[in-house]
Amino acid sequence: RKLTEELEQRVKEQTSEVFAVHERLELATQAAELGTWDWNVRTNQLLWDNQMYKISRVDKDSFTGNIDLSMRRIHLEDVEIVKQKMQELLNGSSVYGQLEYRILRGDGSIGYLKTHAVVQRNANHQVERIIGMVQDVTHEKHAESALRESNDRLSIANLKLETAMQVKDEFLASMSHELRTPL
Repeated sequence: RKLTEELEQRVKEQTSEVFAVHERLELATQAAELGTWDWNVRTNQLLWDNQMYKISRVDKDSFTGNIDLSMRRIHLEDVEIVKQKMQELLNGSSVYGQLEYRILRGDGSIGYLKTHAVVQRNANHQVERIIGMVQDVTHEKHAESALRESNDRLSIANLKLETAMQVKDEFLASMSHELRTPL
């Protein structure tokens, strides 16, 4: 009986610790605005946390949890890259995956995501589930694009300035020659 009580106490302590770790993890993902997902490969069901709905701008009621339907939200130009990475994870050639791709959000806008995934296998080394985190990097991508456009405009302005300086130098050289010759 005493041994049973000690075991029950340990189970309670460990359960309490697991809940504490879960709460810390949830707090960290909320603070970092990271979405988490869990794909059960055997049932083909996908689970999202609340942040995933926010990132994807999808209603909880309209989300079916079917991985195939979720793959349709991936931008057409990025579908093959995502499928290739998922196949690598399923085949075992990659234990840890990291990928950036675009999605079509529920409101029709395009979002840029960076995702990290880990494969969980059973005792027979078969893939059971793939668990991942998603970070919305849309603002960073737009900032990079704006910076590139600004750099391009600056390069063009520099070329025009260089051309103007060359024309000015040629004009001054010509004027200097024209003035010195009669003198």
